[in-house]
Amino acid sequence: MIRAEYLGDNPDIIAVFMGANDIIKIGADPGTFNAETYANVGTDITSSTVFVDAYSVMAKRLLSFYPDSDIYLFTIMYNGRVSSDLLDSYNDVIRGIANYSDSDNIHLVDL
Repeated sequence: MIRAEYLGDNPDIIAVFMGANDIIKIGADPGTFNAETYANVGTDITSSTVFVDAYSVMAKRLLSFYPDSDIYLFTIMYNGRVSSDLLDSYNDVIRGIANYSDSDNIHLVDL
């Protein structure tokens, strides 16, 4: 999460492919996207092990540090190492955040 502060001065595009390690190695709980919860998440780094919390904080931090950058959130590609149901849970979180964001600078790339 700290890396978000060091992407240079006003990058034109930021591509986010986050979650592949979480789903394969860590087995972190993806959680469930909820618009009300997302609206109340701040930009403080959290020690939460729930993917939806960490992804929400990351998206809001990027928007706060780089308000003029186009931020592309990529879903996780199926790789055969995890169940499609688990993968769908993670990707639903990413889709929810991208679709709910009130910023015109957040874009979804649904792989």
